[in-house]
Amino acid sequence: MQGLTTATFEQEDLPHPSGCHERRRAAASACPEVAFKTGAPAPDSSAINRILLAGYARTRLLCGLVGIGATLLAGFLVSAWLPPASTVVWTAVALCAQTLLTVLCLCFRKPNGLSSRLWTSLFVFAEWLCGLSWAWLLVLLVPEQRVDPAVLQLGVMLAVISAGTTFAAALPAAATAATAPVALTMVVLFAARQAPLYLVLAFLAIATEILFLSLSQRLHRSLRNGVADRTERARLTGELTAARAAAAHSLRIADEANRVRSRFLATVNHELRTPLNAILGFSEVMKNEVLGPMQNGTYRDYAADIHASGSHLLALIDEVLDFSGIEAGRYEREEIPVDLAEIAASCEATVAARALERGQRLTVEAEPDLPKLRADPRGLRQILLHLLSNAVKFAPADGEITVRVGWTAGGGQYVSVSDNGPGIPAAELATVLSPFGRGDHPVRMATPGLGMGLPIAAAITALHGGRFELRSVLGEGTTALATFPRSRVLVPEPMAAAEREGNVLLWRSAS
Repeated sequence: MQGLTTATFEQEDLPHPSGCHERRRAAASACPEVAFKTGAPAPDSSAINRILLAGYARTRLLCGLVGIGATLLAGFLVSAWLPPASTVVWTAVALCAQTLLTVLCLCFRKPNGLSSRLWTSLFVFAEWLCGLSWAWLLVLLVPEQRVDPAVLQLGVMLAVISAGTTFAAALPAAATAATAPVALTMVVLFAARQAPLYLVLAFLAIATEILFLSLSQRLHRSLRNGVADRTERARLTGELTAARAAAAHSLRIADEANRVRSRFLATVNHELRTPLNAILGFSEVMKNEVLGPMQNGTYRDYAADIHASGSHLLALIDEVLDFSGIEAGRYEREEIPVDLAEIAASCEATVAARALERGQRLTVEAEPDLPKLRADPRGLRQILLHLLSNAVKFAPADGEITVRVGWTAGGGQYVSVSDNGPGIPAAELATVLSPFGRGDHPVRMATPGLGMGLPIAAAITALHGGRFELRSVLGEGTTALATFPRSRVLVPEPMAAAEREGNVLLWRSAS
């Protein structure tokens, strides 16, 4: 049974993945979403039966010469027992049966509208005729000659049963039809002789038939499972191809959207910044009375309001452009050794005047002897300025804002900004961390802002391989925490190395 495996069914019978690829690729090109959602259903029993029938037909065609050769060889061997006329007649009948089976297999391989059930019946009938021809040969070999043909009869039976159950394993009914006439004929012939030896041979004949049919059934189940598995793989491969096509289509759409966004942002950057810079420049000249005093103080106040509003609008534009650049992967970083505590102190000084106007107390607490951090100083300043601006904005008058810089438990560094403001409800934490997201409290308080500060801080922290957290207790305050991994902490080399380099302090990563 070595020659009959699931490989027999690989070329034409099964839905080959490549063909499925082409069909699904074409469908996916037209409408990838539909192609992905509407995958082909798993093959039903009738489809598998059709595939097994095709495999049976191919196997029979491939073994057709073997059957013809076996028939001619048997005719030659039995000529020692049978008259020439009987030998020729039997050989002709057997070859006719073999030819009928071959013709049916050839017809099956051509396009036709016959059902699988009808083809199964035709194949079973042809196999039964072949089995009858071999059974007739056994009947012809009755022990009337001088040499007992029992051994030849037994050999013919074993050959027919083994070949029939193997070649027709894909069609169990055909295997039974091909071998049952031979086995039953042998049982009758041996039992009729009533000798103990022949009774044993009769029992062996029926046992052999049962054994080979059982093996044929197992082989059939193996073939059927193989066909089902391979068809399922073809279906899944087709769905995977459709999914890839859909993903590629979505990627193309996303790329096009990114290009459109980039063009839009470039337009915004040019069309808004250019007149806005002029507005800011002229309004600053007017409010500062650079070209001379203004006779009307109201106009001077208007100029100051124009400058303040323009500055606020410019800051909003900068935030949108910064976040869009980060999302598009175009955020330029210059990673150098920086002192996180110094940057925190510098940013604290920047917003100190605004905090003082609101009567807020702003302090910086940094752990001593913190090594430098390999990071982008501009990005770190953006993080701290956004966090401090939010704290000053939402902390109450006479409130407290604390900036802390120190070590993390894993050997990294962190910076946090805490305030004793109203806090953020837990349900709104995800909202305020999303682009343009604003919680309910700023809306109620009509606090100006675009909702981009925290998302930008979180995105820049992520670009440094760090983690951004927002912790808040309603009515008690909020803490924004940015942590940076140990791999970005720079520690000094041993002093000996510094001396060898002329007292130049070297730095290496802590990772």
